[in-house]
Amino acid sequence: MPSYDFEILKTGEIEEISMTIAEMEKCKRKDGTSVLPDGRRAQQLVLACPVGHTPGAWPMKSVGLGVTPDQVKQAEKEYAEHGVPTSFTPDGRAILRDRGHRNAVLRARGYHDKDGGYGDAT
Repeated sequence: MPSYDFEILKTGEIEEISMTIAEMEKCKRKDGTSVLPDGRRAQQLVLACPVGHTPGAWPMKSVGLGVTPDQVKQAEKEYAEHGVPTSFTPDGRAILRDRGHRNAVLRARGYHDKDGGYGDAT
């Protein structure tokens, strides 16, 4: 069964939900949002996976790049000022959309990954 990534509109939390294609089509609304089976409104994040993409790896929620819950709004503002808009979970974990976004966040903040692979911010 296919899995779809959604951003819950009320909380900003990213959630992966498995459903059939028919169920997915029933959830879609004309304004581009979806109403999930449990009634929550959400925005679908990934419509198709490009070749070579590992669907289970992204979006990644990073504790290491995270902040405390009371710092989320300020961190979102600062990341945007660095030219890398980044969302955070309610508990403060940074949501990295894909490998390119992860690298941009690391570089913008002056961080590096000692275990990074080819093309990563090392």
